[in-house]
Order: sequence, then structure tokens, then C-alpha cells
Amino acid sequence: MNIEQAVLEKLRQLPVDKQQRFTIESSHEVDSLIMTLEQLEAAILTLPPDEFQKLMKWFLDLDYQRWDKQLEEDIANGKLEELAQEAIGDFKAGNYRQI
Repeated sequence: MNIEQAVLEKLRQLPVDKQQRFTIESSHEVDSLIMTLEQLEAAILTLPPDEFQKLMKWFLDLDYQRWDKQLEEDIANGKLEELAQEAIGDFKAGNYRQI
């Protein structure tokens, strides 16, 4: 059983009360599920170790992608310009150390 199938199976067994919509796609089907965060957490806890590792890798990759996007947006919007100028000024003044 792959990760999508395991999550779908567990989610189908859980009651729906507070509703949020998540879509899970697999190679065999696309299911739209209404579930709570607690239900998602419960489904994740049932994953076998290898599937959990795949989920963690996917989640960390997603987090890094979002962080990179936010950093690029902040740079484009000039939000880091003041810090960059301060760092350049410190470097030119000799206020740095080699590592």
C-alpha cells in the first residue's frame, strides 16, 4: 500500500466534523476529502516508517520551496536592502571575521 492509499483508507474510516477540504491524488484515483487537521494527523500516525519518511521528504521539500519563494519576493520588494547595505558597510569598514 502506498502513502496515498494508506491516507485515503484511514480518512475514509474517520468521522467528519470540523471540515476542511484536501485533495489527494494518486496514480489510480483522485479523491476529494473533507477532513479536519486532527484527522490528517491521525492518518499520518498510521503510516509505516518508509511511507512516513517519503511524506517527511515531500513536506520538507515543500517548506524549502515556499521559503525560497518568500525570500525571492522579499528581495524583489526591497525588504532586505537595508540589511544588505548594513552588511556591505560592515565589510568595507573591516568589521568581519574569516570563517
